[in-house]
Amino acid sequence: MSEELVNSLFITGIGMGLVFFAIILLWGMMEALVRFSPRMENDDIPGSAKGMQRSDPETEHELESAKQAAVAMAVAVALALYGQKPQDISGKPTQALSPWQSVMRADRFQQHHSTYTRKFKGVPGNENKS
Repeated sequence: MSEELVNSLFITGIGMGLVFFAIILLWGMMEALVRFSPRMENDDIPGSAKGMQRSDPETEHELESAKQAAVAMAVAVALALYGQKPQDISGKPTQALSPWQSVMRADRFQQHHSTYTRKFKGVPGNENKS
C-alpha cells in the first residue's frame, strides 16, 4: 500500500478513536452523576401532589384557582413580551387583501387543488378530457 493511504487510514483511526473515547467519557460522567447525586423522593419536592390530600374540597378549589391564576399570568406575560394585541377570532378578515395577495393565494389554492384531483389515463371513469 502507498504511504499516503497508510497515513490517511492512520488519521481516520485516530479520529474514530477520539470520537469513541469522548462518548465513553461522557457516559462515565453521567454514570458518576447518577451514582453520587442524592436521590429525592416525591415527598421531598416542595409542592408535590403526592403529599396533598385529594379528599379536601377546599384544597382542590385552591389548587384549581391557583392554576387558573398561573395560566392568566402566563398569557399576560406572553402578550406583554411579544407586544401582540388579542386577535379577533370571529372569522372576519381584519384587513383587506391587496390584489397581489389575492392572486397569489388563488394561484396557490389552484396548485394544491390540482395536486389532489389529477386524472389518470387508463383508469375507468377517470378519462382525461384535455
